[in-house]
Amino acid sequence: MLSIREFESQFNSKLQEIINVPWLEIKFKLIFDLYSLLVDSINEKNQSSYRLQISLLLNDVINHFETESISCINPKDLKLALSFLDKTNDQRSTKKIVSALCQSYLRLNEFQRLVELAKKYKLYKNDSIEPPSYKDIQDFLNTNESTLDSDLFTILQQEYKSMIAVESSKSSIHGLFAVNHGNHISGVIARLSLMGVSTSTLYGTDMVRFSNHIIDENDILAQQVKDVCLFIKNKFNYKTDEYLKLDYSIDQPLSLLRGSSLGLSIALLAYTGLVGHKKNAAMETRIYREVAVTGALDKNGRIKPISKISLDAKVEAAFFSRINSIVVPEKQIDHAKKCYDNFKQEYPGRELEIISGKSFEAILKRRDIIFNQRRTIVNRFGQFVHDYANSVTYSIMTFILLISVAFWFGIVKNPEPTSTEFDKNTTIITIKNKYGYVLWKSLPNSMKAEITDLEGDGQKEIIIGYHYAKLNELSGKIVCYDYNGNIRWAHQSGYEVEYGTNIFSNYFGVSGFMVGDLDGDGIKEVVATSAGGEFPCRVFTLDYNGVLLSEYWHSGHLELSAIENVYDGNSTKELILTGMNNEYRSGILIIIDPYLIEGSSPQMLEYYKVKNRKRGNEIYYIKFPLTHYHKPSQYDRTKLVSINEKFEVKISNDYPITTKNDGIIFVCVIYEFDNQFKPKMVDICDKYYTYYDEYFPDRKPLELNDPELINYFRNIEYWDSNEWTKDRKVNAHYMNRK
Repeated sequence: MLSIREFESQFNSKLQEIINVPWLEIKFKLIFDLYSLLVDSINEKNQSSYRLQISLLLNDVINHFETESISCINPKDLKLALSFLDKTNDQRSTKKIVSALCQSYLRLNEFQRLVELAKKYKLYKNDSIEPPSYKDIQDFLNTNESTLDSDLFTILQQEYKSMIAVESSKSSIHGLFAVNHGNHISGVIARLSLMGVSTSTLYGTDMVRFSNHIIDENDILAQQVKDVCLFIKNKFNYKTDEYLKLDYSIDQPLSLLRGSSLGLSIALLAYTGLVGHKKNAAMETRIYREVAVTGALDKNGRIKPISKISLDAKVEAAFFSRINSIVVPEKQIDHAKKCYDNFKQEYPGRELEIISGKSFEAILKRRDIIFNQRRTIVNRFGQFVHDYANSVTYSIMTFILLISVAFWFGIVKNPEPTSTEFDKNTTIITIKNKYGYVLWKSLPNSMKAEITDLEGDGQKEIIIGYHYAKLNELSGKIVCYDYNGNIRWAHQSGYEVEYGTNIFSNYFGVSGFMVGDLDGDGIKEVVATSAGGEFPCRVFTLDYNGVLLSEYWHSGHLELSAIENVYDGNSTKELILTGMNNEYRSGILIIIDPYLIEGSSPQMLEYYKVKNRKRGNEIYYIKFPLTHYHKPSQYDRTKLVSINEKFEVKISNDYPITTKNDGIIFVCVIYEFDNQFKPKMVDICDKYYTYYDEYFPDRKPLELNDPELINYFRNIEYWDSNEWTKDRKVNAHYMNRK
């Protein structure tokens, strides 16, 4: 134990140290050190006044920084800070830390921890013992909008919007840095920006400046800056008497710039700034904002290793931030991944891509880091005037402008859409023309897009289906856009529906759709399926104006597998639907006339019957025998394998199982039907036999190609409008409606 005088001297010195250090992460660690010093140095009865000072200091630190910055600290440190605050009455600081920790848990996909924390601090209204599981962040927010504290929900909602936003910049980049203070080292993600770039023979030397700090020959960064400038000038073939002037800024204190690992960052910014600097190029190079980089660069453009200790801190900082990908030196990729795996063991829902950086040239080839984008005509003309107005006549400028406009609107910015690109991270679909130019983008939560000509008038439309999401104004709709991205029509894919005594709210989202000319009149129709979290599923057909032609309700999720002419008894193509029936827990196959879609699926129990709907007009509704792996709480499910030139349909009846060595796999039975929808072949896959002994060690093993087993699976059932039968029959309701 120290004397009070000795302790007080150390205590005050530590307090001042915490106040002076600029780094949030280091401040937290030093506060924890100060608390340990207090506990270890003096008796508990003398600690109260010092505890109060520590609490006040912690409050000041919390209130000085934004919630977003605090949320990027390791959750363990935030929980420790909460334990300090719980002993005070500062509700403002407590709520700020709780909000930051909830943000962190959302980012990490740790929904159960988030709910438990919110409950503890009375920010969650649902008292259920077992919170539901969530498939993703969107599902969590949709489910808990009314149960979370409104302020907390707003914070989490904004966090999610920031996470899914795809942003890029030609003049800024996230750099990964490490700061040392005493025994502590912390990773810091700083935003570097290129404020200006120029070249001249008059400078006499290359000049690099950060804010007002010029890197001179005595600076610790001098050699790294020299190597970067030499490499960049060689890259752009500058003459030996041409010099660079690069002005950077950083959103952190300049004391951060202590190592050479910023070399790759400043080189990338110099490159993006110089692309087209002399030639006014049509393309500009941009860097994605969700990427952070670290690594020194030599004069040949090779990325050199950095300190392993600092690399650990940088990976940690990226792991708990919004960053999705980091670039590390190639020779240290294994070390970085090992560090990442250590954090992922505790937070398995967090995904962070570790990208190996061998050289500057290799980074330029990564389209998930850096990409080219066409510059606007206004931007290019403005630079042209700036650079060349004094050396050319205005008539020449006007001529060039007219040629540029003609080129831009006639060739590059061709408005006709030809391709779509889906981003699985943001669930946004990008519409492009044949030159790869981005015409427009969908809203988030889109599931699929199709470019088509509905009316046959030569004008392209784009059909996009949207999942259900409360944050999306087009939630659950199937939308028809014109080529400019203007909405022509939108159809809500579901509505409130009653099954038995249960009412299912309108939480429907588009699960699939196809576009085709169903009756051969030259005008296309849209067929779609929609579903929510429960079993009701809707199948519907729309005309080219989005007008509802027909609909069908099914007890179990369906997949629209194909639109083909597989039934000879009519003049249209049929819909082939596969999936499951929740009442029977079995896989099913439905063949249905798109112009006679109505009613609902054949059900026996009232719980699965939709109110105010008669039985459906399916051509065929086929129910498959349950697999041997089947459990009461799970479902068999079918999917289409193929349709041959004779319109013979091959179906796979699948069941998911979890194995010891191979994880989740599907065991299946393959059915091949003739064009009268009689099973002409039944094939049991090898895995069905292989894993049976592992899954059911107490049962008798299955014999390969056992005739009784084959006959069991051949006994499929058809719905004849009143009952199930093993005789192949067309649904009588359909025959009566034709």
